[in-house]
Amino acid sequence: SETTYNEREERYNTVKAIIDNELTELQKTIVNLKEIEGLEIEEIARRHNMTESAVRMNLSRARNKIRECYRKEAANEE
Repeated sequence: SETTYNEREERYNTVKAIIDNELTELQKTIVNLKEIEGLEIEEIARRHNMTESAVRMNLSRARNKIRECYRKEAANEE
């Protein structure tokens, strides 16, 4: 439905703004490679000359930051 589409678009824009404004450049790159391009952790690590654990740590921190900021944003809208 139209409402669902608008809500999805709004959520997408909120998350995109959080990614753009709150994450480090490395975190942005890793999130993009993993979530958008669908690369495996080992491939991201190889491309960026990092250990797999470092990639996982950055991804985890990025996801936590996105979640934390999204919840704050949602709480502010209520």
